[in-house]
Amino acid sequence: MWRVRTVHLIRRVTRPRFMIKTASLVALGGTLGVWISFLDVLSNTPVSLGLSSVYHFYSYAFFNTERGVQIVIVGVAGVFLWIVVDTVRNIRSSRGLQLSA
Repeated sequence: MWRVRTVHLIRRVTRPRFMIKTASLVALGGTLGVWISFLDVLSNTPVSLGLSSVYHFYSYAFFNTERGVQIVIVGVAGVFLWIVVDTVRNIRSSRGLQLSA
């Protein structure tokens, strides 16, 4: 049975739609890696336990950065959300198939 599941997973992963999403996420993430120093951002993040201070830090960092970086961040968030929604739909549909079989 594990062979069937492995083949099914490989078929899902190699679908063109999934490949386009993954390639988009990697390309946009790589672009952000060139423009943003993630280690510096993390080192400047407030250490306090208050969630509001962390929220304000990241919102100010986002709104006070260059327009191109903002566009890429929104693109990464959009593609990531698209992948998550599609994954949840696939999990729900595969569970529905397993329950009826």
